[in-house]
Amino acid sequence: NCLLRSFATMRASVSALGLLLACSSGAQSIADARNATLGSVVTVSGHVTSGPTLGPIRYLQDGDAGIAAYPGSGSVPGFNPQQGDDITLAGTLTDFDGLLEVTPIASFSVNSSGNPVPAPVVITPSGLNESVEAQLVRLEGVQFAGSGNFSAGAWLVQVGIQSATIYLRSGHPLVGTPLPAGPVDITGLVSQYDPDVP
Repeated sequence: NCLLRSFATMRASVSALGLLLACSSGAQSIADARNATLGSVVTVSGHVTSGPTLGPIRYLQDGDAGIAAYPGSGSVPGFNPQQGDDITLAGTLTDFDGLLEVTPIASFSVNSSGNPVPAPVVITPSGLNESVEAQLVRLEGVQFAGSGNFSAGAWLVQVGIQSATIYLRSGHPLVGTPLPAGPVDITGLVSQYDPDVP
């Protein structure tokens, strides 16, 4: 069950932003890393699409795929890249309740900072799946059921008969604001949390 993580924002339109990625020697593509055997050490380079608003986890993507990086137990200290950094990291490929991530992080370096955020991939609710996990995406013309104000937690959105779940962390800027009365566009990161995944 993939879902859009916390910093989902609603906009009438989103301008396309360029994707600036640096490739470092020795790094594999994120798509290749995602296909590696769990428990193997991977080295990837990518553009950081999340910051500290999601906690210590960071999401990064290259031109084709995305992956989460979590500085868990055994990670090198100081892992705190910011949105817009281009980084290279090495670590162990793991699955945490359905989310493919690199943890612990054995090494990392910041190749450049202040890069533009990659343009989100436009998908429909039915396209919210593993193929776009850890990537920045946009759902267009979605509607929220009901009225009132946003609270932290999961929210169902629909476009026609298709539906998807978005998740807002506590402290998200939308918490406490009114639910939109009409269709909106939502931009966010595709994540996953399913404690039933072995």
